[in-house]
Amino acid sequence: MDHQTFSWLHPDFSSVGAGNCTFYAVAGAEGFSYCVLGKDRTLRALRAWDFSGPGGEAQRAIPAIRTLLAADDLYALAYADRRCAVIAPHTTLVPKRFYQPDALPTYFDLLLAENSGDFGATPLSGSDIWAVYRLDRELKTLIEQFFRGAPFSHLLAAEMHAFEQASAPHRTAVFLSVRGYHLQISVLDRGQLVFYNTYRFDNPGDFLYFVLLAYEQTRLKPEETPLFIGGNLLASGAIYRNLYRYIQHIHFLQFAGGVQLGKSAPLPNLHVFFDLFALAAEPPANQ
Repeated sequence: MDHQTFSWLHPDFSSVGAGNCTFYAVAGAEGFSYCVLGKDRTLRALRAWDFSGPGGEAQRAIPAIRTLLAADDLYALAYADRRCAVIAPHTTLVPKRFYQPDALPTYFDLLLAENSGDFGATPLSGSDIWAVYRLDRELKTLIEQFFRGAPFSHLLAAEMHAFEQASAPHRTAVFLSVRGYHLQISVLDRGQLVFYNTYRFDNPGDFLYFVLLAYEQTRLKPEETPLFIGGNLLASGAIYRNLYRYIQHIHFLQFAGGVQLGKSAPLPNLHVFFDLFALAAEPPANQ
């Protein structure tokens, strides 16, 4: 797949009003997406592209993102602010007391055969954990070029706030974030992140195996612990049907993060854009 999967523009949005808007983007090897919010947090635009494919990393994504940003009419507008989050399959979580900002590559010594690329780290809100990640050097250069001066962070930091809200009624909960052929699994116990991993899957069987493995590793029962899903997964697909055979309580993440969708935004599958709305969400009141 290598195409635009969704494009929506508010009928009242124009270049004149862009100066009062914020541009939020999520970039990764599997795709690129962005949304534009007005000063009143009304959704003004949303676009997404999919560069994923079976059988390995989608290196074609980097030139594809460069090409689309160079030609995209909405990206070219002058916004009040721009923000970008990255999805990095090679991520490890480090407790604050062990975190050494000058030694980020060493955290991957046992995980990767070759520690090439650039490394970054993002603190996770409300916890003493840092998400340390390896980012393709070309992708980092691209983000720095097109989002000059704008801060970028690991998407997990934004997602955690949404996970905490969704898991509040439950003692434990499992969260899936699906983007292309990458699956991110997070487990929260009483609001605290106790498990995190990312996987590359090529078929529904792989997907089911990784999810059930997470339940087993955290000693949770699929028939009792709820599963929340965000990203490009639909109830009509084989992956969801496989999950439903084993997990009794499955929910799609209906999280807008304070974004005002309005009646003119046709987004029946709100969970598909969970990553963008998590990034654009209003921060917790205590931050």
